[in-house]
Amino acid sequence: MKKIFLMAVMSVAVLSANAQARFDEGTITIQPRIGATGAQMTHTPKLQIQGMPGSIDKEPVGGFFIGADAEYYLTDRIGLSAGINFAQAGSGWKDTDILMSGAKLSLKDMKIQTTYLNIPLMFNYYVLKGFALKAGLQMSFLTNAKAKAKATVDYGGGLTRNEDYNESVKDDFKKFDLAIPIGLSYDFKFPISLDLRYNIGLLKVNKEGDKSSRNMVCDLTIGYKFALK
Repeated sequence: MKKIFLMAVMSVAVLSANAQARFDEGTITIQPRIGATGAQMTHTPKLQIQGMPGSIDKEPVGGFFIGADAEYYLTDRIGLSAGINFAQAGSGWKDTDILMSGAKLSLKDMKIQTTYLNIPLMFNYYVLKGFALKAGLQMSFLTNAKAKAKATVDYGGGLTRNEDYNESVKDDFKKFDLAIPIGLSYDFKFPISLDLRYNIGLLKVNKEGDKSSRNMVCDLTIGYKFALK
């Protein structure tokens, strides 16, 4: 996720030369946003499967993002924004195949996926026209948490069995989280903007376990930004 974040920073910096004019002091803007997330919880253990030697490595998990921000421009360079959105977080494990008594077990899409109602409060500094650096504080409220996996058993001779695992694990997670979002955004000449944020979790999100797992979430969104008259 860090590599993706750095690549996006470089891309937006190149685009900023053609950005639109800044909004004037005192302007209020509204920005509906939609996009995707990439997430991983810290200290997620490797997955142990009974009867399988070794373990399965963890990997980030993707999800959706939908929400909106309202921003007030203190000056043409400084804005304060508040938002509300639903976004997915969590953690996953790599796909794997296991040979068991002549059959092959394939495990795919193994993940813990959580969904939060987020309220970000951001300080936005417009370095160049349309190009802003931002940082703030985000409160999050857990709305859903599920453990998911897809399993296929191949017995040979064209005989297979498929099963989907989808179970609520909401009671295993704390209901409140707090994060520091940092990022950047770019406003095009037409009222479309790109926003990239990396949310650094501050609190332990799991109830059980010896180690503290925190959410680390990168979200990339596209929005329609317009000023209120």
